[in-house]
Amino acid sequence: MKPVRNLVSKSILVLLLPGLAVLLWGALPPTTGGTLAIRMPGPLDLLDPAHAESPAERQVAALVAEPLFSPGANETAGDLLSMRHEMNEGRTRLRVWLKPGLRFHDGSLLRSEDVKASYERLLRLSAYAEAAEILEIVSGAASCREGRSRLTGFEVLSPVEFVIRLERPEPSFAFALSRPDMAVIPARQARQSLAVASPIGTGPFRIGDRNPRFVELRRFEDYHGGPAYLSALRIQRTDSIDDETESLRLEKAQLVAYGRREAGRSARSAVGVFTGLRISIPSGGDGNLARAFWSRLVDCRDAVKLFEPRQRAPFVDESKPQAVFGTVKAADEKTRAWLTLLADGAGSSCASFRPDAEEALRIASRLEALKRPVLRVREDERELRRIAERIAVRAREAKLALDVRVLSSVEWAHRSPDGWSAELGHYLPNPSPDVLPRTNVLPLARLYPSLAGSTERVVGLRAGPYGLFSFDDAWERRP
Repeated sequence: MKPVRNLVSKSILVLLLPGLAVLLWGALPPTTGGTLAIRMPGPLDLLDPAHAESPAERQVAALVAEPLFSPGANETAGDLLSMRHEMNEGRTRLRVWLKPGLRFHDGSLLRSEDVKASYERLLRLSAYAEAAEILEIVSGAASCREGRSRLTGFEVLSPVEFVIRLERPEPSFAFALSRPDMAVIPARQARQSLAVASPIGTGPFRIGDRNPRFVELRRFEDYHGGPAYLSALRIQRTDSIDDETESLRLEKAQLVAYGRREAGRSARSAVGVFTGLRISIPSGGDGNLARAFWSRLVDCRDAVKLFEPRQRAPFVDESKPQAVFGTVKAADEKTRAWLTLLADGAGSSCASFRPDAEEALRIASRLEALKRPVLRVREDERELRRIAERIAVRAREAKLALDVRVLSSVEWAHRSPDGWSAELGHYLPNPSPDVLPRTNVLPLARLYPSLAGSTERVVGLRAGPYGLFSFDDAWERRP
C-alpha cells in the first residue's frame, strides 16, 4: 500500500505544481532593471515643469519634478512631498510639514525655501505660466510678481515647515497645488531668469543624455517612494503614425503614445492636454471684444480635421494582441472620480467658435489698438503650424492682415504678451474654476494620450491625472 500512497501523493503534487507556480509568480516581486523605449509625438525641448507644454514634454517633466501634493477625488489633496498638511477653519491659512530627509536628484535636501522660491518663480513668469494664476490669492503675490518684494504670504517656519496665507478663503487651494506645473525645484534653479534646460527634481527619474529629439531618464535610487523597477526610460520624438507603427514592428520601441482627439462635444471620461488659442489682452482692453474677434476669425473645424489622423491606433496589424493603457481604464476608483471632475471642468471643444469672416472684420475695426493682430506658434509644433497657416488664409480672405510669428523653443519659453495677440499651444484643463480664474484660452481640440505596446513586454503600468503615466512601478516581463 505504501508504494500506492507515494504514487498518489506524487500525482497530486504534479497536479498542484502549475497552480502553485502561478501563486508564487504572483507573490514574487517583479524583475527590476531594463530600459523601456517609448515613442511620443511632439517636441522634447522644454523639460522645465513651468514651461513644458507638449504631451511628451509634460510627461517627462512630471517624471523628473513633483508638486507638493497629489490630486485626489472631490478636490482633495494627498501628501506627496509633504508629511502632512492642514488648512485652518477659515480656509485662509495652509500649514505644511515636508517629509524629513527627502532629497533632490543632486543629493541636496528638500527645504521650505525651495518650495517658496519655486512659487515665486511662477509668479515672475505670470505673463505666460498658467500655474501662476493659482498663486494670485496668496498674500503679497502682486508685489512679488512685479519684483518689488518676495512672497510675503509664504512664511518659512523651519527648513521643513511653512505656512501659506491667502487673501481670501479657498478650500481647494491645496488641491490646486497638485498640478504638475506646480512642481518644486531647488531654489538655485528657481532663481534663474531663463528656462531650466535640465531641471533637478525629486521624481522617480532624473535626466540623463538628451537632444532635441531624444531624452534618457535614469532611475533615481534615493526616490522617496522607493526606486523604480525600470533602470531607464528612453523617450524619443516621433513625427508620424507611420514612424510609430514601424517602431513597434521593428521593436525599436516597446510603447508608443498617441492622442485621441475629442471635438464638438463634452469630454466625460478622458483627460489630457487640449490644444487652444490663448488670447493676450492689454491692460484696460476689452477682453470680451478680443475673444469675440478670434472666435469669429478661427474655424475650429480646421483644427479638428488636422488632428483626425491621431484618432486611430498606430498599428499595421490590428488583429495582433496589443495592450492599450488608457488614462481611465487603468485608473483606480479614486482617480476616476478626479478624472470626471477634470473632464467636467474642461468643457466642450469648439463651443467657443462661430466663424464669420465679415463679423471678424467689423470687430477688428472697433479695436483701436488692433492695427495688425499677431498669432504666435512654436516652430517645432508641426500640426499647430498648419493650423496657424489655415487661420492666416482665413484672415486674408477677410481682407485682414494677420502677422503669424513662428518662434523657436527658446523664444517660446521667454515670450511675453504683446498687445492684441494670440498664441496656439497645449494647455491643461481647469478642474476647479473657483480656484483658477478663467483664462483667455479658447479650446480647439483635445488630445487624450494613450500608450500602446505588446502585452508580452510591459506590465505594471499605471495611469494618473492630466493624462500622465507612472513608470515607477512598470517593468518588462522577462521570458
